[in-house]
Amino acid sequence: MRYAIYYTPRQDEPLARIAANWLGRDPFGAATRPVEAVAELSAAEVAFHTASARRYGFHATLKAPFRLAGSETEASLRAALDSFAEATQPVIV
Repeated sequence: MRYAIYYTPRQDEPLARIAANWLGRDPFGAATRPVEAVAELSAAEVAFHTASARRYGFHATLKAPFRLAGSETEASLRAALDSFAEATQPVIV
């Protein structure tokens, strides 16, 4: 099995709402809406260029898909991620 690690803002964060509006899809509820024109791009151009992102929702890939080492398990991966998240200070902008 392959795993990947992604970040997405919480549903109630402004960045999540802005991205959902721009992409035309809310990944938390899967609601869609027509894509709007942006600056000099027509709605059709925006829809074309955001089609893939719309499918997956707004996110950042932290670790691309990978396979676990033979000695590791999904539980050990989750534990390592939990430990990392608890020990890492949040980024405040």
